[in-house]
Amino acid sequence: MKLDQRIVFQVQMNCEKSRKIARTVVAKTDGVNSLAMVGEDRVVVVGYGVDIACLKNKLHKKVLHHQRSSPHLPFF
Repeated sequence: MKLDQRIVFQVQMNCEKSRKIARTVVAKTDGVNSLAMVGEDRVVVVGYGVDIACLKNKLHKKVLHHQRSSPHLPFF
């Protein structure tokens, strides 16, 4: 009998594109059975044998890189 893991990540996602990137990264990870976006900044992952550290690093790298490369309007 396999017991699924339930993992909750808090990721700062400023726009819809960041959310889409986060969903894509999680969906492509081995062992993930389902994912849910909860609120503005939480990703809930359910799966078996998910490498938590690897997934955390991928999310951080992809979403943070997107946010740094996004153009921001200057504040006046």
